[in-house]
Amino acid sequence: MTRTIILIIFIILIAISWAELFFLFKEDNKLKASLLEITQKAQVLSEENQSLKAQIDYYSDPANLEKELKSRYNYRRPDEKMMIIVP
Repeated sequence: MTRTIILIIFIILIAISWAELFFLFKEDNKLKASLLEITQKAQVLSEENQSLKAQIDYYSDPANLEKELKSRYNYRRPDEKMMIIVP
């Protein structure tokens, strides 16, 4: 009789242990997926940061800034003449 009770208790403990392991593996998978997603976002933000730094370096040069102003906004200096040619 006591042997069957000990066996039942042992089986219950094993079942509880397996359930805990299942939930731990499930949580581990969720955390790995979350880590992957965060790593990908960090990579995208890092690339964007590098691009912005390159643009800052480019526009820090006054000649490049003036060239961009002229090409985008038809900027001209007061002593310059502008000609717009329509094909």
